Amino acid sequence: VLVTREALELRLPTVEWTGGAHGPADSSRLWKRVLVEELEEVDLRDMMCQARKAREQQFSECRYCGRLVPPEHRFSEDVCHGCASEYRGIVF
Repeated sequence: VLVTREALELRLPTVEWTGGAHGPADSSRLWKRVLVEELEEVDLRDMMCQARKAREQQFSECRYCGRLVPPEHRFSEDVCHGCASEYRGIVF
């Protein structure tokens, strides 16, 4: 959750791939924004549950290792970065 003077933002975690020696950096992306004047009309607990569910739905099972992997750690919809390197010869 990011709170500003104008609004409350519900954000989902992600990773920014900066490249080079720096590698991945934790980040977030906007999911929903509620203006301050709309806060009384919104059930924040419900919105947070919805955000959590939305994040959970982003995970897919890797066909090789069987782990549930978020999109920022996948090479394709069903292959994680580690398995893409190991089984497909992809170099990151």
